[in-house]
Amino acid sequence: RYGWILHQFLTLQQVLNCRSTGILSIDSDTILLRPMAFVNMNHVQILMESLEYNAEYYSFLNKINPLYPLSPQSHVTHYSFFQPDLMNEIMRKSSIFSLEDFLIHIENFADLHSTSSICIDREFYAIGLQIYYPEYFTLVKFSNISVTRKMIFDPNFLKRLASKYNSISAHSYLN
Repeated sequence: RYGWILHQFLTLQQVLNCRSTGILSIDSDTILLRPMAFVNMNHVQILMESLEYNAEYYSFLNKINPLYPLSPQSHVTHYSFFQPDLMNEIMRKSSIFSLEDFLIHIENFADLHSTSSICIDREFYAIGLQIYYPEYFTLVKFSNISVTRKMIFDPNFLKRLASKYNSISAHSYLN
């Protein structure tokens, strides 16, 4: 799962380097099917829930910040909106001041024999947002469907899906 870990560090680096109010991270195999407003003028953003619950993520996050619950709602989605200023504050409140600090926490607290023991970008941010900044999000259902790559080239198919789903993901394992 090297790619999954690298993806998280790259996402965090992009969020931390961002000088805008917000940044949208979209997995390379995902396409948004319709326009979405990710944040409003008051900096209230959407926060999506998913069914991707992995107990190891929350065990790890709870070890680095005891305020993080062991069984929250999952927020591992194929695209996520981040507000860099809030991410920096959430990190600071968790005594994390750099990506290197996250790496030290991984070495100290993650199950290094597990194939998927951490989620330091989406889950860290989403749960931190809920704990420290509940006034800055509104929950939205994550509405995504998996399709094969060849399906994304059919505009009529995409139009039909857009009436029910916000996005599609063309995962390589489906081919």
